Amino acid sequence: MSHILLTGGTGFVGSHVAEKLCRQGATVYATVRKTSDTAHLQALGVHLLQAELTDAAAVNTAFEKLQNDGVKLDAVIHCAALTLAPDYATFEKVNVTATETLTRAAAKYQPNLGRFVFISSLAASGPTDYGKEIPLSQIAPVTHYGRSKVAAEKIVRDSGLPYTILRPTAVYGPREKDIFTLFKVIKSGLFPLIGSNKQALTFVYVSDLADLIIEAATTAPRNAAYFVTDGKTYDKAALGKYIKKHLSVRAWQFTLPLGLMKILANVSEKISAKAPLNREKYKELKAESWNCEMRKTFADFEFAPIYDLEKGVGESVAWYRREGWL
Repeated sequence: MSHILLTGGTGFVGSHVAEKLCRQGATVYATVRKTSDTAHLQALGVHLLQAELTDAAAVNTAFEKLQNDGVKLDAVIHCAALTLAPDYATFEKVNVTATETLTRAAAKYQPNLGRFVFISSLAASGPTDYGKEIPLSQIAPVTHYGRSKVAAEKIVRDSGLPYTILRPTAVYGPREKDIFTLFKVIKSGLFPLIGSNKQALTFVYVSDLADLIIEAATTAPRNAAYFVTDGKTYDKAALGKYIKKHLSVRAWQFTLPLGLMKILANVSEKISAKAPLNREKYKELKAESWNCEMRKTFADFEFAPIYDLEKGVGESVAWYRREGWL
């Protein structure tokens, strides 16, 4: 039976990883904060370790407890991350410093760790021009979030731990809250598109991503980075089109000029530092292509996405309705 330490288990992606691991019979330990809602993890039987990842002493205490209990971890899966912040310093504290604290503790207290799986982001690579494909070698982030992921990846590579880095594209599915905003907007009868430029977008359904994360955690470490998408590209209208279809609603499709979106992003950011639309997000939304090279992912893993965008949106709508979100 595998023994896995998971960070970010109370979050969107991490909660799905925890579910699948427990279903497969793994013994899962999760670092949680004092303020975290851990009811879901407790119901799964996950062992909770209270530790703020930016607190080195607390993280060391958690790892020391595992060591004293004779727990030998097969893998650490680092899903925890901050995706919205007002400046790079805030991203750095959570995404970079926490990663450094975690890798150091893992190296010290679990010297025979099988693998360290780091969930990075396609944002670390940055977008490319329409008609082109982002190579794995590209490191050209356009946001503070992307830059923080680049810095965290370097820490993982330099840690001396056996590792696998995954760079997922936009992730959607049950319990996701940011892309979910579009579901609510379309349900209200509006179908906005951003800009008139051509775009190539990529997505991955959370269940498929969780499957790959677990495969990366339970197979030989690759000491390499990989993109994660469903293997397809979509135009800018595809997501909204499938949401509209599965909601069975009429929605007025219209285009918001990029100039207007930039103004809205500035205003939104001033209203709230945690607003899903801000100047940083605008840089990603206007990008022409998030199509990326998936050949290595398919070659090195038994990754066979079950969900394309239409099927994944259908599952998402069903879940949001069942849980009263829509």
